[in-house]
Amino acid sequence: MMVVKEDVFDFSDFDFSGFVQGDLYKNAMSAASSRFDYWAYCEEFSKVADLAKSSSGTGHKEAFCILADLCGMMLYPELKQNPFKPMLVLPKGRSMLPEDLSEQQVSFLGGLIDAVDDVFVKARLGELLWLVEKPKNRKRALTAIDSYLQMPLSSEAWFGVKECWVRAIVLSKSLRDFDRVNLVRDRLFDVLLADDVHDAGFLVGIARLLRVNALGSDRTAEVAAKLESLVSEVGGEEIKRDVLEEAAEWFALGGASEQMVDCLIKIAESYENDAENCICCGANIVASGLFDMALKKYKSIPSKKRVGRGVDDKIRLIRIRRQELGEDIVDEMKEIRHSIDVTEFVSKIRVAVSSRDVFVALLMFASGNQFPGVDKARNQAIHLLNKYPVAWLFSSCRYSSDGRLLDVSPCFEPFGSNDGVIERATVENFKIYVNFHSQAFIYPALMVLRNEHWLSVGDFECLARESPIVPFGRERMWAIGLHAGYEGDFVVALHVLVPQIENMVRVHLKAAGVSTSIIDPENLESEKGLGALVQSPEAVKVFGVDLLFELKYLLCSRLYKNIRNEMAHGLFVYEDCYSPEALYCWWLAFRLMFVTWWNGLAMERQKELVESMVKGGRESDC
Repeated sequence: MMVVKEDVFDFSDFDFSGFVQGDLYKNAMSAASSRFDYWAYCEEFSKVADLAKSSSGTGHKEAFCILADLCGMMLYPELKQNPFKPMLVLPKGRSMLPEDLSEQQVSFLGGLIDAVDDVFVKARLGELLWLVEKPKNRKRALTAIDSYLQMPLSSEAWFGVKECWVRAIVLSKSLRDFDRVNLVRDRLFDVLLADDVHDAGFLVGIARLLRVNALGSDRTAEVAAKLESLVSEVGGEEIKRDVLEEAAEWFALGGASEQMVDCLIKIAESYENDAENCICCGANIVASGLFDMALKKYKSIPSKKRVGRGVDDKIRLIRIRRQELGEDIVDEMKEIRHSIDVTEFVSKIRVAVSSRDVFVALLMFASGNQFPGVDKARNQAIHLLNKYPVAWLFSSCRYSSDGRLLDVSPCFEPFGSNDGVIERATVENFKIYVNFHSQAFIYPALMVLRNEHWLSVGDFECLARESPIVPFGRERMWAIGLHAGYEGDFVVALHVLVPQIENMVRVHLKAAGVSTSIIDPENLESEKGLGALVQSPEAVKVFGVDLLFELKYLLCSRLYKNIRNEMAHGLFVYEDCYSPEALYCWWLAFRLMFVTWWNGLAMERQKELVESMVKGGRESDC
């Protein structure tokens, strides 16, 4: 429901007891409580609101509508001050936020909270009243925390209640109520270390929650041993790697570096084995991504811990193995690109992305209407030069928004080489593509994705952690930047992602044996900038000519936006962060991360997702 500016009912004489004892309320609770998430409550309250009679004078319909709106708010548990975001954002409005509540509605919620028993409803009311009541009432926050603590801790409920347990920790810490922080910690540890719980994914989630919130530093050995014991009980390689990954973190937290290295080696070997199996099935591009992940894990092992374990030899052999895949990978990529027709995707983007599995929607978002390539852009430029030479007979000047002369482009010489003019025309074609792609493809697709799929920083971090192009240790930074852009904050997104893209280029060039630093006459060593890195001949072999073209002219060339350098010198203003080029830069970072993750998926999972794309005769949409 969209925001309503005025009250439609006077709640001053509302019968709270009669409301919660009524059949409609009980039916809604019965249907929603078994689904363990607030979206279920939003749906059920909306249904019974339609059944309630607004003309009876009881106000039940209006009460159900308010509850539906409140339960529809999206909880961002890590945010201390403003943890709620709207469920729906449209060009002409959005769904409700806490600040939209009127004084009378706040008073109504204050009366209702003492009448309800359901922990989901009580927690939401307590949280909202803590945010909006003036002056603040600490009792409301404690009610929310205590309600969160009563939410079920089971593998069936974990997906829906995980964010609530995170919120209980964050809210308790913000109140400096360390007794409740310890209570949360003890509840989580009781479940994590119990002998009768064996769901690996559930236990890894609890362990990660404890670790990220620094609640288990005194029990690292117990948790690591528990996780390590789960490895033999799980069947799939992917969940086994998740368990080993978390176990490695806990071993590192406890100073058990040898056991941490053992876990990392097992993870890398698992990726290697999956890669070899993919090669046997003819899935060379998937194998390449898995080999990249194995390399990433091996290289995360400290140098002094590699001795005696053959890690450096394994790294060398994997690189040789990847090189052997060479032409097969290129051929496979060509076949995939040919099989997914994106020519009509732009005009049908909203239909194509909507009502999809989240991974399918993200895949279509990442792969649709990609840059056609440098060769095509250059050939088009030459064609335009030959067909309309008058347009290029004069040199042109490019100025910044504050009047600085940034570039002077050469004019067309009928009998000259005209390399500079061809470059200028090629970049102009790229500009047209970026503007069109950003406004006709990225923006409408992003709006659909945001309205249909709620993604957290943790979701992006999971993808980044499994993406071989994201350097080890930088997964959280990539996740923060990508999530900020997903939520529409491109100021944060650009300022986080642009330095991380430069670091990514540097890390992968170093891995290929390229020197990324310079030594001055005084033997002081400094890193090369992105502009110098993308110009190195070896960069073409590592990243390909098309990606280098995008990075160069988008981030570090005076011929175009020059985002990296403008940002580094403090010349990138607020409006620039919401330009088509900024939106494209964020999308490019997402594309790099997501496509490399996709390429590393097992063939069976790729097949499942691709089949869901074509289900229902909608394959032409993409």
